Amino acid sequence: MKQRRRWLIPIIIIAVLIIYCLVTYLVTPHVIVRPSFNEEAASELQLIELEELFAEKQALNIPLVEDIKIPSGNGDLRGWHLHQSSHTESNKIDLLLYFGGYNEDSATAALRFLKQMTDNDHFQDFDVAVVDWPGFGTSDGKPTDDNIRSASAAIFRYFRAKDNVRRIYLMGYSFGSGPATYAASLYEADGLILLAPYESAFDLYNSVTPVFYGPMKLLISFRMDAGEYANKVSIQPLIVYSEADQRVPMKYSIALSNHFSNEPVILSLSDVSHGDLTMDERILEAIDAYLQK
Repeated sequence: MKQRRRWLIPIIIIAVLIIYCLVTYLVTPHVIVRPSFNEEAASELQLIELEELFAEKQALNIPLVEDIKIPSGNGDLRGWHLHQSSHTESNKIDLLLYFGGYNEDSATAALRFLKQMTDNDHFQDFDVAVVDWPGFGTSDGKPTDDNIRSASAAIFRYFRAKDNVRRIYLMGYSFGSGPATYAASLYEADGLILLAPYESAFDLYNSVTPVFYGPMKLLISFRMDAGEYANKVSIQPLIVYSEADQRVPMKYSIALSNHFSNEPVILSLSDVSHGDLTMDERILEAIDAYLQK
């Protein structure tokens, strides 16, 4: 009986460790990828789109709203294209292609861009496009790391294939900075803007629970190696980070900046929280200046 008890304790410990590792492996992707859909924002954009069509795209004096569907290997990706009122299908346009955060859907982001373009004249002469990741909004598929990388490539190719698109600037915020850097490593983008970027998906996990180092990295099933992608990017990026950012600490952004062969333009702030990085006027003005270079 005593011999059985001696074996029982290590067996229980091993079983608990196995269960812990399995649960961690399955649950951790949901820490940094949380599919969302703002139905109210989507309905508002659809209403604007209908009103513009009814008014022959003249009366509202705001960027023209177009819902878009992009075929990919894992189903259709859906989002929004905000056209500058001066642009037509025959004009050559410049495009700001935005890749959003871990729980940010395209409708929410598009409404924010629409307000910034209309009220404050940001992103002048640039169209803006925002597309949902697989599983976000009404896009098909599941938000795995492979699917998101494939989606970022498919989205870029979709716009690059358009005859009227002249230049494409990629912009990634937080989680979206990894896929944006990945797309820039594959294709010749004309610019790359990164807000609160990270060197690796491990950074995002460790900002929540700082235990994923050494062998513990094996428990991470979702990989996004932004530093590796940055090594292959030749353009000069704009990188923005803040000391007050607790979601993606600035040390992770600084680490990523060291991977680019073309020294980045850096905007370092001390007082902007993570959630305000896409709305701070100083940052928007720095983006405008970068777009007009």
